[in-house]
Amino acid sequence: MIRAAAMGEINIYSTSIPDLKERFDRVLSHLTATRNLPDTPTLLKTEAGFRVMDGNHRLAAYSFFKILAESNHSVIQPQRFWVASI
Repeated sequence: MIRAAAMGEINIYSTSIPDLKERFDRVLSHLTATRNLPDTPTLLKTEAGFRVMDGNHRLAAYSFFKILAESNHSVIQPQRFWVASI
């Protein structure tokens, strides 16, 4: 998803999500301005790890933002996540 949104790569994400870049850029812009995600992503804890239930674009943009910030030696503040388990 990051490669499609941030680098223009044509892949399954770019071809199946028409507004991918706009959504990604909107979250990235919010992160740049506030250093926080616009909304809290929701994860489901499973035996295999975590599954994103809501917030794929936010997590992709945050991952990209984190890489950019770390390359500039910027401090990243922790983000909040909702975590459910069954």
